[in-house]
Amino acid sequence: MVGFKKGAFAGLKTVQPIIVKYKWKSVAPTWEGIPFIQHTHILCSSFEGIEVELYRLPPFKPNDYLFETHKEQGKEKWEVFAWAVRQAMAEHGGFKLTDQTNYDKCQYKDFMRGK
Repeated sequence: MVGFKKGAFAGLKTVQPIIVKYKWKSVAPTWEGIPFIQHTHILCSSFEGIEVELYRLPPFKPNDYLFETHKEQGKEKWEVFAWAVRQAMAEHGGFKLTDQTNYDKCQYKDFMRGK
């Protein structure tokens, strides 16, 4: 499973999930594929504007029920916790989950460029 990294979940403490959704017309504010400086120039040159929606989900505190019910989602407790938060955020935000990593995207880009 590809998802969140260990950092915020390692201590098994309560986390506050935040979802940021962007709506744009011509220039995507996400940065994946072109060099950062070029992307920044293109983004700043766009006069159509970008709408940002921010959602604060309720604090998510892990418990034994979560770990027992979803133990197949990870070898360690933090993995189960991260999986559950990711699922909740995807469901609330209407996101389609993928296991593709940023590294995979870079590998694909290099392949398409003949590298």
